[in-house]
Amino acid sequence: MFDCKAATSLVIAALCAGLCACESNNEAADLQIETRVNPAVDFTFYSRFEVLDPLEYVFEPPPPNYEDLNPSILGAIERELVDHGLVRARPPELVANPRIHFVNEDGEPDTYGAYWGFDEAWVTPPFVTEPGTLIVDVVDVGGTPDDQTDDVSVFKGTASGFRGQSIETIQSLVFVACEEIFLAWPVP
Repeated sequence: MFDCKAATSLVIAALCAGLCACESNNEAADLQIETRVNPAVDFTFYSRFEVLDPLEYVFEPPPPNYEDLNPSILGAIERELVDHGLVRARPPELVANPRIHFVNEDGEPDTYGAYWGFDEAWVTPPFVTEPGTLIVDVVDVGGTPDDQTDDVSVFKGTASGFRGQSIETIQSLVFVACEEIFLAWPVP
């Protein structure tokens, strides 16, 4: 685990776009963080979570360099949720789902990560993501973890600005980005 803080999506997006080295001190200041919290949810009832690993659940190949960034992304999200008093345990009440927005091999914007259609009507205004963005969705898995029809999105955060950095810089920035994203978590 790195000493730097939460910068999950940012790192992934930068790597996926095939980026070049920059200084991390200036890079953290360039990150754009956005968060939304579902106003209908009482976060004090949650105690258990899991972090979804896209490499285990997404059947398409990951973008270039993603496998190098994945441990940083998953670790940064886990650290932030633990810091907010949650325990990583099964069965989870919440699932944190990281995704990245990047430029694919055809030069088109694309997203890598799992998405299963949970309701986000409360996310207003909607996020506008650009390549080089880390997206973190936190979903209440409802009464039955395997039944996605009762899943509810409770928290969403993005970190944009991961373009042109080295893998090492992005790995550090992911921790910074996640820390900034989870500052909006409603329970200290």
